[in-house]
Amino acid sequence: MSNNFEGYFTDIDFSGKKTLNGDITKYEDDNAFAQAFKFWLASSKGERLRKNKGGVLLPHLQKPMSETRRLDIVASIKNGLENDFKQLNLLKLSVTPDYQKRQWKIIVVGYSPILKRAVFLNETVNNFV
Repeated sequence: MSNNFEGYFTDIDFSGKKTLNGDITKYEDDNAFAQAFKFWLASSKGERLRKNKGGVLLPHLQKPMSETRRLDIVASIKNGLENDFKQLNLLKLSVTPDYQKRQWKIIVVGYSPILKRAVFLNETVNNFV
């Protein structure tokens, strides 16, 4: 994700999705921000250009789901936002387990000082165990 100038984000599709013209899909503003957040949240530390940042969920997704794990995920996301993903000032965070589907529903509401508005992020992440 790049911040070309204040109030504007761009990013390319990290899965390599292409347009009908064969170009890599590009995202702007909210869509770019949401993709960057999802990639930061659930990918491995050191993956691609990220160096040692992000990947806050992976250690938790490899353990059985529980209330203790949910609280650990909340703490990891809050800590990660404060230290790694400074493009978002957290206002509200909700982490809800779906034990039958082995998934975590993560809802984040924050303020982006770059976009200069509130941002709503809604992600569902599979648990591996």
